[in-house]
Parts: sequence; C-alpha cells; structure tokens
Amino acid sequence: MGNSTLLTIYLPNIIGILLILTTLMGNMRRFRARNSESRLLFALFILALTACICEMLAYTLEGCEGEGLRAVNYLVNSWLFVCNIISAYGWVKLVTTHLNVRLKNLHKYFLRIVSIAALILLIINPFYPVAFSISAANVYKREELYWLFVAVNILFMLDSVYIYARVRKKSGPLKYFPILLYVVPLPIGLLIQSMFYGVSVVWACAAVSLCGILSSFQNEMLYRDKLTGTFNRYYFDDLKEEMAHSRKGKFTIVRVSLKNVKAINESLGREEGDYALCRLAGLLREATGAVGAVIRFEACEFIVVINTQDEAKIQEFCADISDSLAEYNQGKLKPYKLDAELQYAFFDPKEQTIEELMAEETQYVKEMKRSAISSSKKVTGIRVKQLSILLVVLEAVFVTVSIVCAVICANQYDAIYDFNRINGNFEESIYQTNEAAQYLVNCTVTYHRASITLNVMLCASALLFLMIVYALFSYVLVPMEKSIHAIDEDHDIDYGKGYEFNYLATSFNELHERNALVKMHLKDTAQRDALTGLLNRTGYENVINYYRDSEIPICFMILDADHFKDVNDGFGHEEGDKALKCIANLIKESFRENDFVIRYGGDEFIVIMAEVDSSNRQAIAGKLKKINDTLLAERRENGPKLSVSVGVAFSEHGFTQDTFERADAALYESKERGRCGFTFAGNEA
Repeated sequence: MGNSTLLTIYLPNIIGILLILTTLMGNMRRFRARNSESRLLFALFILALTACICEMLAYTLEGCEGEGLRAVNYLVNSWLFVCNIISAYGWVKLVTTHLNVRLKNLHKYFLRIVSIAALILLIINPFYPVAFSISAANVYKREELYWLFVAVNILFMLDSVYIYARVRKKSGPLKYFPILLYVVPLPIGLLIQSMFYGVSVVWACAAVSLCGILSSFQNEMLYRDKLTGTFNRYYFDDLKEEMAHSRKGKFTIVRVSLKNVKAINESLGREEGDYALCRLAGLLREATGAVGAVIRFEACEFIVVINTQDEAKIQEFCADISDSLAEYNQGKLKPYKLDAELQYAFFDPKEQTIEELMAEETQYVKEMKRSAISSSKKVTGIRVKQLSILLVVLEAVFVTVSIVCAVICANQYDAIYDFNRINGNFEESIYQTNEAAQYLVNCTVTYHRASITLNVMLCASALLFLMIVYALFSYVLVPMEKSIHAIDEDHDIDYGKGYEFNYLATSFNELHERNALVKMHLKDTAQRDALTGLLNRTGYENVINYYRDSEIPICFMILDADHFKDVNDGFGHEEGDKALKCIANLIKESFRENDFVIRYGGDEFIVIMAEVDSSNRQAIAGKLKKINDTLLAERRENGPKLSVSVGVAFSEHGFTQDTFERADAALYESKERGRCGFTFAGNEA
C-alpha cells in the first residue's frame, strides 16, 4: 500500500484517537456517574477508539502474507463490522435514554433481531463469506452483503431521527437532543468510505460526533439538579422563552410536593431525606416518559411541564403518578412513605409567569397519604389451598383412568392372545366365521383405544406432577425461604402469587411498619427538645455530621436570647419557658421548611441553612431583622422585653469547626454592639 494511501488512513484515525483520548481524560468525572446515559456514552467512545485503531491495523495488514497475519486481519475486520452494528444500536439506545422514551416491545424486538441477525452473519462469514473475504494473499474484498451492513447503519440512524421527531411532536420544546451532531457527520463519512476504497474517515467522523454530543450534554449539566438528576430552575427560566414561541403555546404544570421530607430529615437524617427526594424524582421521570420535563423547582417540590391541556390526559398522568407512588409505598423498601401532594394548573407563558401561577389556587389537588398496607386492603393472589386440591384431584383422576386403561389393555391383549393360540393365525384359519372376525376386531380396537388413552393419561399425569412440583416451589417453598430471609434482614415480606402468603405478608408488613414508625418516633423524640419541639444537641450532632467537610454550601447562625437571665429572675421560670417557646416558634416560622432550627443550650439557638452562600446575605439579614422587630412589637404589657443577638457565618464546604468559631465570634460582636442585632462573620458583614 502506498504512502499516500496510508496517509489517508492513518491521519484521520490518529486525529480521531487523539480527540477521543483527550475528551475521555477531560471528562472522567462525568463518566464516573452511575447512570445508564454515561455508561452508554462511555461505551460508544471505547468502541470508536478501538475501531480507529483496528482501521489502521487492517489497512496495515493488507497484502502481508502469512496464515497468522491473515487470521489477525479476519479478526480485525470482523471487529470493525461488530463495532458498526453495536454502535448503531447503542446510538438508538442513547437517544431513547436521554429523551426518556419507552419503546414499544415490537420496536425493541425489531432492533434486537436486526442486530443479532447481522452479528450471526459475521459469525458465519469466515466459513461462507457474505460481508467480506480475505484472499490467500491477505487482501480484503467486499462481498455481496456488505451493503446490507451499511443499510443497517442507515436504518438505525433513520430510526433515531424518527424517535426524536416523534418526541418533539409530543413534548414540543420540553425535550432536546443534538441529533444533527450525529446524523450529519457520520453518514457523510460512511458514504465517502463506502464509495472510495482506501479512504478511512467514518470512525474519525464518529469521534467528532461523540465529542460534540458530550459537549452538548455537558452544557445541559448546568441545568441539572446535582442531587436528583432532574432539571433545575435555571432550565425552566430558559425554557419559558421557547415555550412562549411554541406553536401551541399552552402547557400544563403539575406540581408535586414531598410533604414529609422534613420529618424524614429530622428523624432519619439528611441522607435518608435526599434518598426520598431522589426516589420521588425517579418515579416522576418514569411516569412522565417523553411527554414532558421534570424540574426540581424548590427544595422538596417538583414541577412536571406537559405539552398539552387535555383534561383527560392530564388526569390520567396524575393517576399514573399516584399509582407509582402507591406501588412504591406498598413495596416498603424504607421505614417511611412518600407522602406527596399533586396539583395541576394550565399555564400560558405568553400571559402569565410561573410565580403568578404558583400563587394561584390550582384546579386540582389530590393528596396521597399512603400509610402502611391497612387491614382493609384487599389481598390478592391464587389460593394455594384450592389450587393444591384441584391439582391433587386431577392427578388422582388421571392415575385412576391410567390404571383402568392398563387393566383394559391387559384383558384385551390376553383375549387376543388366547384367540390366536386356539385358532392359529386368524387370517389363514379355516375356522374363521363372521362372529369370530367381529370378536377379534372388537378386541383389537378396544386394545388400541385403551392403549392410546393410557399413553395420554401417563403423559398428562407426568405433566401434572411437574405442575404440582412447580406449584410447591413457586407458592410454598420459595416464598417461605424469601420470607425467612426478609425477617432475618428486618425487611418487609415481598408479595408473591399465593393468597395465603400474601395474607401473611400483609399482616406482617403492617406490624413491621408500625414497629418501624414507633422506632422512628422514638428516635425523633430522642432528638427533640421537650420544651420547644426543636432539634436538641443530639439532633444537632447528626446534622453537622452530615454537612461536615462536604461540598454543600451552608449558612450557620447562632442566636442568643438577650438578657434572658433577667427574664427568669424577674418574671419567673414559667414566663421564661413561654418566652423561649415564643422565640423558638418565631425562628422556625422565619426560615424555610427544610432549614434546621436547633435549641443548642438554655437560651441559645442554631439555624443551619443548606445550599445557601454569601450571595443570600441580604435576604438573611431581612429575616433576622424581622425576628427582632416582631419580638419587640408583640411584647405584652408588663411582659418581658425579648430580642435576640445573632452571629452568622457562611461556608462553601459544609460544616467545619472554623464555621462555628466564626459564627460565635460574630455573635460576641453583636452583643458588644448593644445586642438586638446581627453580625456577619469576617468580611461577610
């Protein structure tokens, strides 16, 4: 092969290899994410990388004689065809995964059958060359079905375009995929390489496409919520303009709030609360599919934007979410339920803002208070007792019929044998009469009928016996083993096929959940201050342990009741307790539902706000000023004068001891300034 030809092979593929390697090294953090989209994209990059290497190797081996080199050439070219098929299938999979599309079974089977058929052709290709052949001189040659593989690539590519077009038609501007980054460079490269032998650009074009798609995905990550993987509020802000210019221009906003997330955070820890939010987000994505976008609008609130205002479709969608939550809650994977509230309202981005919409009274509210599987829940499943009786009776009937048929066969066989022994060969017997002939015919017919019936009954008995064994394992032994394992692991018992076990599972799960709720209540009580109902020092330790040296920015505040000793001394401890309750309630009402308010000591409180940095200083200052203004304004006649001094510190990396010390120093400075005020630590003031 000439140097010019090698240059047209090596140069594009080396560029493709460098492009892939630099992209992989620069985005390893993205590929460490444990989600199907990242794994698929990484697999496509690896396929393209190996294909670029094999493309150069295949052209290098061209014409090099030797059986070993010829075998290597066969393997390399076969792998290139395999990469083509797997990449084409993986591309369709990537599109459906990113757009959250659920293909119909017929569609999935079609893609799989075509892919498997192409791979089977490659398996038989070394024995019966259909796609390519390697001559004795180690020269590659395209065979008749080569163009079939090209057609499969184009077919999968067109299928992905069809899927994307269908999704865009359903969802409008709510779904996006950089489809042109794939369907423009790759077909051009495929066409050039197919038409001009000796030019290798298809995998270099694939590398360019994949890098462009990854870049687009990375840009989209700016609009992704880190915790749940759903879109964030910035995405919705950018989406509103596209929605306003949409041809339909009218959408529906479904609002989903997780009502018990704060209780989960406080009783089981922030990590468990995050898991509950992630699980709710997953259920919403599954229910939404390709028809809408799921957005985390606030801490424990999601909105689902749907490109329709059809009342029936919306109510069906809300019912699907309700069913998904009910199914999850019945599964009892955790000692709590996802207590969600659904609301929906029609949204016209040309006429109103999302803030106005959220402030309006919605048209539909459906609370889902899913408690443990109650005793009134209908238990379903096949009744094992009735099934067992039915199978045993059928087996007895079949065995009885088999025995009767066996007796008949034996009797008729004896009769035929005796007749032939007495009369010799009947057909040659000189004693044959019409009566004798009829007798022999009847015996023979009866024998054959009984024999056939016996064989059928034996087969049926054997089949029924297998059914009994299967039923024994499926409805008794396996559920029993799983139930024992669930009890040992302190989990709920899974529901099976049998009514009896489902009844026991229902009863056990109800008791197990009550026990879990009692434990959760006891744990919650242990973390609560008896007087104010706020978190106590134990709860405080759990919260700071979660945020300790994390990547979550927090705002840490220490609040101290001013001159509280004078309140106790001058008005009595009962009045002092009332004052503490008043301050605690006011602090709790002033901050967000998912903020942590803690009674740290006698007259000292702590507030921890997550996902908050110094850019929110003005809003926090307003809240603290309002607390003191309210305490002074609501002072009862002849009652104690109440106010608080506050020290505030921000941390970009969760809780550290330095955060506490800076907030404490800021509190001391507030007291030095005359109390009834607040101070931001260091240069945050």
